[in-house]
Amino acid sequence: MTQRSRSQPLDTPVPSSTSQPRSVPQKRGRTGLEKCLLTVLLILTIGLLCFLSFLLFQSTNGPERIKTTIPKLGEFSQLTESKAKFLAQNKGLYGYNGRIDHIAATQLPHMKDQTYADYAGSGVYQKRQIEAVMKNLESNLYGNAHSINPSAKNSDHTIQEARNAVLKWFNADPKEYTVIFTPGTTGAIKIVGETFPWSTESTFLYTRSNHNSVLGVREYALDKGATFECIDLDSLKSEFDVRSSQGLPKSGGTDETNHLFAFPAECNYSGEKYPLDLIEKFKNGSLGMKKGKYYVLLDAAAFVPTSKLDLSKYKPDFVTISFYKMFGYPSGLGALIAKNSAANILHKSFFSGGTVSLSIADDDFIQWMPEMCSRFEDGTLPFLNIAALKYGFDALLSTQSDEWPTNGGDPSWEDVKKTMDGITAHTFALQDYFYRELSSATHENGKPMAEFYGHHDRHNIREQGPILNFNMLDASGKYFGFFEISALAAKKGLNIRTGCSCNPGACYDYLNVPTTLIKDTVAHIHHNSCGERLDIVSGHPIGSIRVSLGYLTTFEDVEKLKTFFIDTLRNKTDQQFLDEQQLQTRMGDDPL
Repeated sequence: MTQRSRSQPLDTPVPSSTSQPRSVPQKRGRTGLEKCLLTVLLILTIGLLCFLSFLLFQSTNGPERIKTTIPKLGEFSQLTESKAKFLAQNKGLYGYNGRIDHIAATQLPHMKDQTYADYAGSGVYQKRQIEAVMKNLESNLYGNAHSINPSAKNSDHTIQEARNAVLKWFNADPKEYTVIFTPGTTGAIKIVGETFPWSTESTFLYTRSNHNSVLGVREYALDKGATFECIDLDSLKSEFDVRSSQGLPKSGGTDETNHLFAFPAECNYSGEKYPLDLIEKFKNGSLGMKKGKYYVLLDAAAFVPTSKLDLSKYKPDFVTISFYKMFGYPSGLGALIAKNSAANILHKSFFSGGTVSLSIADDDFIQWMPEMCSRFEDGTLPFLNIAALKYGFDALLSTQSDEWPTNGGDPSWEDVKKTMDGITAHTFALQDYFYRELSSATHENGKPMAEFYGHHDRHNIREQGPILNFNMLDASGKYFGFFEISALAAKKGLNIRTGCSCNPGACYDYLNVPTTLIKDTVAHIHHNSCGERLDIVSGHPIGSIRVSLGYLTTFEDVEKLKTFFIDTLRNKTDQQFLDEQQLQTRMGDDPL
């Protein structure tokens, strides 16, 4: 390091090149004006240096603090050869034009070292989504809406705004549909089941692929003397074809009889998307074997997190959803979106706080609240959770914006369509990649490693959602038990689900599990310890592995999952894998 020498004093004589003496000017002090100007110059110089330092800091730390541009490819994730190939094959489908890497890097600190693949069970929230919720709660006072004080009015106004936002998100006319808040999809289905006007001539018709919560409605029907029928999609298609070509008279019941048909927009087990034109076919009489009127219940819980639902085009009588499946937070909140004409036929007996405007203790007299939604919302609504909904919609909208959106409380249908079409494309690209990679994986002897359940092999975005259910096959062609696989996956931070995903119809159909085996298994459970392995019965799986993807899933997530299944199980038999896990347990490295 060099050091500068100190300057000579101003009055030091300067040697002359001649011998003639030269007069030296007398030292003059600075005037007050000069000193002032120097001070100003010094301040400006320091300010300029600070400003340049700030710009340098922003250029190196900007993505965490201020996001104004779309991140460049590779800015937040490593561009591997496999990812480069994937991006080339899915140009315009994956990543929201490059935004997904930035979102994953800055908005999911709670993920840490976890890989999440259970979006059909619950969505995931973003950091700024929660920050917006907290800021709202810090800035506003909310109270029980069953009053007229300021905090109550604030809650009541927020709840009404949320109802409107939900209707707008699904493009539903408020003159035609009402939003009834519930604890979730199950709570919404329960309202329909217990208040539907069943009679001894009514039929509860439902597709085999349905969640347990839908199957449970048949108990309400049976209690009122009605019947139930389980039908598969192929049978419905055959019935429609025959009725369209030959005509098929309806039998039983009367024109006044009420029937209920229930089906999922997307199967939560296989990810199969059901044709939404089934709704109109039951409404116009093209489907339905019995005389009377068919009402349609659409379970949209697995569908709406990654697909748009347009209730101006498809008009079921009842739609059930869970908001936490859409955007992670708040949990414990869903909705029954009911057609006003259909809600009017529901008969509710129980009343509570918030559902009636007047009641008498010593006489059987009540006056229901005039608003349809209030009649079915027992007790105090979770108003703080409802206040958080608009920020969940903002989180979804953020996939199409470089800045955090603020219109989740009042979304336009065009914004919703753009957002959900982007999410559909993104998640489809990922599930299709995972399916292609794992379904083509083989052991060294050429035998396949995986068996999938669904329509993934059609590679059709309109028929298949981002849910993959499968079992792994060992080198001899036998099934691996999914219990040990899930235990090891949990140890490695992989969040997957195993079993039947609360959808026995789809599960047992795809696995060809006979009803007798299930009944025998129940007896087996009761007579054996809780630790008994129940994934394989008589060499046959009675469940499977589910990987479900969501709008925040990244290529890196899917790559980790694929690598885990292939590297862990390739060229092994089920017994070899079991022995490995038991050895780890004895050595104190318990995968559980």
